[in-house]
Order: sequence, then structure tokens, then C-alpha cells
Amino acid sequence: MSAWVRGPLHAQSVASLPFATTMSGFAFETQHQPSGDEWQSPQKLSLNKELPKAYFFSFANAEEALGVLPEYSSYYQNLNGTWKFHWVKHPDERPKDFYKETYDVSQWDEVPVPMSWNIYGIQKDGSLKYGVPIYVNQQVIFKHSVQVDDWRGGVMRTPPQDWTTYIYRNEVGSYRRTFEVPDNWSGREVYLNFDGVDFFFLSMD
Repeated sequence: MSAWVRGPLHAQSVASLPFATTMSGFAFETQHQPSGDEWQSPQKLSLNKELPKAYFFSFANAEEALGVLPEYSSYYQNLNGTWKFHWVKHPDERPKDFYKETYDVSQWDEVPVPMSWNIYGIQKDGSLKYGVPIYVNQQVIFKHSVQVDDWRGGVMRTPPQDWTTYIYRNEVGSYRRTFEVPDNWSGREVYLNFDGVDFFFLSMD
């Protein structure tokens, strides 16, 4: 995970761009906050995500740019490292207000980011702290039927008892960490870059 900036702040309505309105199921920068049910639907993707673009980073000067890699830029901050972490096997058990500064996370676990929580949670005695690893040979992990529009029934339907998701219905991991945005980023667009995540909501103060 990383944070970086790109160019001076500029005003542009992404929603007005042609392919931003013709890609069914994508909501690029069109909602101020989630409705709360996005995770139930595969058609509600990319809420407030940036439009696809070429992969690049900004540098403050030619000397930084000669380093090529983003970590040589003063406009880049790596957020990998130790985060506070809380895991539950069902969305109803998640801490809904943990983003608030007053919420106490002192008793939460500390984990390395990036990580796969299922794998990281495997203990030396074989017990599972953060759920069961689900392997890629399982084509669909949630309750489903082979019929048109079956997905509209949502992901929280009760699957057969021998399915992993019968108990681990829809795992939720909550992460929290404090970091400061550098003063020299003032007046510039700031982007958070998540590589290899399945789904997330972000809250920042």
C-alpha cells in the first residue's frame, strides 16, 4: 500500500468522461459515501476509484526521477508495515465505528501489511486464527445456483453445511494506522494505491 501525489490540483468531472458512463457496474468518483450494500453485488465495482491509466509516479525534480523507482520520489510514501488489525467471520460482527479517533484499538492484533490474513493466521499447532484459506480451485465460494441473475440474491445466503462459507460467511478484516501527509504535498492531488486487495472501504481524517 502506498500514498502518492500527481501534479497540481485540478478540477475535472470524471463522470463526464465518455467511458466512465458506459462501463456498466463501475462508479468512478460518483458517490460521496458508500450506501452500505456494495459488497452484496458484483455490479457495484470501483466506487470512487480512479479511472484506469498508465502506471507512473511523479518526481519533484530530475535528480529524483533518475532513481526511476517511486521510493526515490519525495511525492511517494510507502504505507506497508505494522497495522492494527481486527478480523471477524461475518459482516454483522465487524466493528462499525473503528474509523473514529475515539475508538480504542489498543487490544487489536498487530500485523504486517501486506499480508494474506488467512495464511498469516495459521498457527504453529495448525489452528486457524483468521479463517480458512480458500483456494483458487473453488470457482464460487458463496451460495449460488447456475441460473441467470442468480447473483442478485446476494452473497449472504446460507450455503450447504460442508462449504467453508457456511461458518465463515463473508470475512471482514479491519485495519487501522496513523500516518502524516508531508507538508510539501499541500495543494496537490493525493492518491492511495492498493495492490492485490479483494475489496475495501477507506476512511480518512
